[in-house]
This record gives sequence, C-alpha cells and structure tokens, in this order.
Amino acid sequence: MPLNETEVVKEVEGRLRADLGMLMPWLASLDAISRTTATDPAVAREMRDAGLQGLTDLTRDQMDGGALAKRHGPAIARYFLRVIEHEDHGRDHLGLPPRTPAAAPQPGPATDGAVLALLQAIAAKQAETEAQLSALAGQTKAAKHDGPLFSAAAESYIAKLAKTHSEGYEEIRYLRHRKAIFLKLCEDKPVAAYTRADLQHFVDEVRYLPPNISKQKGYDIKQIGEYIAAAKQAGAPGLAANTLQDTYLSRIRTILRDGCADAGIPFPLQDVSVRMPHDAPKARRRLALDNEKLANVFRMGVESGSMAEAMMPLLGYLTGRRIGLLTYLRREDIHRHHGAWLITPRQAVLKDGRWQVVPLKTEESLTAFVLHNFLDDIGFIDWARAAPGFVFESLHAAGDPADTASKRMGRHFRKAGVDPQYFAMFHGLRHAKINRDRELKIAPRASRLQVGHELRGVHESYGEVGMNATETMSIAQAELSPDLDLSMFRGIDFDALGAFRPKTGRPQKQA
Repeated sequence: MPLNETEVVKEVEGRLRADLGMLMPWLASLDAISRTTATDPAVAREMRDAGLQGLTDLTRDQMDGGALAKRHGPAIARYFLRVIEHEDHGRDHLGLPPRTPAAAPQPGPATDGAVLALLQAIAAKQAETEAQLSALAGQTKAAKHDGPLFSAAAESYIAKLAKTHSEGYEEIRYLRHRKAIFLKLCEDKPVAAYTRADLQHFVDEVRYLPPNISKQKGYDIKQIGEYIAAAKQAGAPGLAANTLQDTYLSRIRTILRDGCADAGIPFPLQDVSVRMPHDAPKARRRLALDNEKLANVFRMGVESGSMAEAMMPLLGYLTGRRIGLLTYLRREDIHRHHGAWLITPRQAVLKDGRWQVVPLKTEESLTAFVLHNFLDDIGFIDWARAAPGFVFESLHAAGDPADTASKRMGRHFRKAGVDPQYFAMFHGLRHAKINRDRELKIAPRASRLQVGHELRGVHESYGEVGMNATETMSIAQAELSPDLDLSMFRGIDFDALGAFRPKTGRPQKQA
C-alpha cells in the first residue's frame, strides 16, 4: 500500500538516522587512530586492524538488521574505538604482554584498505536507501496526484450539501442528474485526470438533449446516448447556450474542483475555457409583465381562493423578492420600523421538529424589506400579525415547498394568459418592481436593498445596515401605477384564503 506524506517523512528520518549512526563510529575511528597511545608501530597496526575489523563486523550486522547490533551497537562501537586508541586496552584485546616504550605508530596500507572498503560499503548502503526512499515518494505522489474518481467526488460533494442544507435540497437533485449524464458521456476518471478535451466532448454531446427532457414521460437516464443520437439525426436545436454553461458544465466543474480540493491538489482546469457551440440557441430576452397581464394574474389568483395564488404574485410585485424566500416567510416576522411595516427573512425555520434551511440565493437576501402600505390598507398586515406560522402554509404540505411554489406559479401564470415564450413568469414580477422604482426615481440604494441585491461599493454600505427612514418611506408609500387594477384585493377574506388547501396530486393536462 502506498505511504502518505507523513509516513514517507518518518521513513526518511528513520533511515537517515540509522545510516548516520553507522557512519559516526568510522568518523570517530579516524580520530582514535591519530590519538593512539601505542608506541610500538607493529602493535599499533594490529590494534587498528583489530578495531577496524570489529567496526566492520558491527556495520555489516547493522546493515543486516542483526539483533546484537540493535541492542548493543553503541557499546560495541565504543569498545573497538578503545582498542584502536588505548594501547593497554588494545593489548588486552589482542592477548599481548603489557606495553613497552616504542615509536608512534604510522598508518599502514592494510588499515587504509579496510577503511576504504568500509566507506564504500556505507556509500553503497546509502545509495540503496536513497533509491528506496525515492520509490516510496514516487508511490505517494502517484497515489494522490489525480485525486478520487469523479463518481466518488460527486457523492462526497452531494453529502456535504445534504449535511449543510438537507436531503431535500433542490440542488442535490440537479447534481445527481448531471453526474449521471457526465458518466454516461465521459469515462469515470480521477478528478485531476480530466482534460479540456473531456469537458469539450461533454458539452458537444449534451447540447443535443431536448430541453426539459428529464421531465418527459418515460425518460430513462440509461438511454442518454439514444436521445442524443436521435436529436442529431433530427437536427433538433437542443439545449440553450446558457443552460449548457450554467446548469450542466458549471456543476461538473464544481464537482471536479471540490474533489481536487479534498485531495489537496491543484485543479488543472481552473482557468481552462470550453467553447459553447456557436449554433446553440441563445437565451431569449423575455419581457416584463405589463399592467394588463399583471391584473389578469392578480384577478385569477383571488378567484382561485388560494392564499398562494392570490397573495404570492402581489407580494412578488410589491417587494421584488424571489419566490423561494417568499415561500418561507413567517407571519410573526412582520414588525414596525421607521413608520412602515418590514419583514426580516430567516435563514432557517423550524418545521415539524426539524430545522430547514431557507433557499436563499445570496447573503443580501437576508436583509429586511418593506411591505407596501397597500398591504396594510387591504387588511393583509392585520391578518398576518394575528397569529404565528407561515404566510403560505398550504405550500408546506409538500416535501419541497419552494419547488412546489415555483411549479404552482408557473401553472397559474399560464392560466392567466402569460406566454412563457415572450414574458418572464414569476421572476418577471421582480423586473416589474425594479422598473417601477426607476419610473418613480426611487434612490438606487433603497431599491437594491428592497429586492435583496448587493450594494455597489463600500460607500453605500456605510450608515444604517438597512434602509434609513427616508428610504423606508419611499418604498412603503411608493405610488402604484394608476393603470394597474388592484380592486380585486379589496374586501378579501384572508382567513378563508389561509384555510384553503388545494387538491393533492399532479393536475390533469387539458386535452
């Protein structure tokens, strides 16, 4: 099994210490030879030969991992160094009579040869150790170079999202679908092993999928290749360029980037661009709803008897807030500030004993926003503040309230005659609100805070965290368009709207 970096470092340190331990007695032997007390040159030569031979045998035993060398190596080395340096100790080891005065010993060829042979042995052992360490380092690098497989990285990233948000988090469903398609079109490889060509191939193939194919009856992810082949043959336009970029390629990149981060390796495709097909359909610029269509949406919503259909479009138009946030509004979060009614969104809500994260798109979505005085005039504020709970309680009977709200609003707008080919649907209310603010010349900072957009520059962030008194009242008292019919909201029974529960199940399509 390949070693990790920590294990390699410990292995290197241990081996270097062992090799130095074997080398140190030989370095000390040179000093011992120069300081020998032997006076007889012949005896001095025998002492050196005996001591060096003993150190040689010790070193070989250490190289072989002998038990004696492991237990008593330092003591044995000291013994043979004394044999070389001290004549009395050397004579005792050699079994010679006590010393007599003699000339200082001179190095001999036998000793020089023994030292050279031992140093060569140590050098060979050192080279062998370095080769082994290099191989271990190579194994470690190869093991972690490319990171986990894409399939494993995808599941790891999805698990993180589920832990941070919940298993019902809508993004998880999209990620699983994109992961499955990518694996059908591209080989399952380590995350850092993919190249620009792999991502380009993915885009060039997936572009032929019909829009919203996963929602069609009988859709089978296993038949992706067949769907693409049929679309190529039919010359179908396929997915739009922004869909390819924002909902397919971006999610694949996110998984790859997260897998590389977990493995502690660079993401090689960080700055690599992928070409979008030049003939892929471009996003159509849809129009914001005009007053006539807004009135149709409002009137049919009130006639439906449902709180969601009746009041969610009106709140979307008057506040400019996104549908996911509006879905989770709590009635008890409405409060008075600067002479107007405000509502402060929550990041998480407690539902059925469990906390659910509100699907907020940006951090700015958490800023408080103003409820127009019209909502107070028609009695909506009084009704909402009378009891705690979700404003749109009926939506929370579903597993994914925000997704349910989006689908319900889509059906409602189409029934009201809003053609999605030409007009933005619920999100168009956000555009309509911003358009109206511009017509009334409401301060841009106030408008951005109201709809939950990021402020421009540091200067706009100074002062009050939210709107000041003037900005708050400019939103609360903003003139409503005289050409927009809002009479259907007068005299509404909000208790009846709140008690309404729509029939469950998917609505039947009209012939």
